Amino acid sequence: MVAGGIRPTLAELERFHQTPDGNQLALAAAHAVDTSLAFSDNGLLGLELGSGVGASNNAELVTHCFAPGDVVEVSEGDLKNLRGRVVSVDGNRRIIVQPNHSDLHEPIPFTALELRKYFNQGDHVKVI
Repeated sequence: MVAGGIRPTLAELERFHQTPDGNQLALAAAHAVDTSLAFSDNGLLGLELGSGVGASNNAELVTHCFAPGDVVEVSEGDLKNLRGRVVSVDGNRRIIVQPNHSDLHEPIPFTALELRKYFNQGDHVKVI
């Protein structure tokens, strides 16, 4: 990609040079204070929600970011490189995947460590 010699219009500069307002800054600051990293009982590094100021002691530990409908690929084990769609998430223990394969018709349970998200070229992805 060549970026030299490009002169953006005033409309383009205004569009991409937006500063967040006070509400957006306050929301981001509250989110940063209200989350922290923690280790679960199985040694996985996860994001502990509600661990900031005024949080309850029974915060939920999230060790993965899979949700129903996500397209995933198996990264470990006998079914490595198998792609499928997440059908359901059973807490932090099991993720049920419907494989995209002509010979496999039943949903298969996996752990979060065995899966990774898969994106096709051209998919719109928002990185947070």
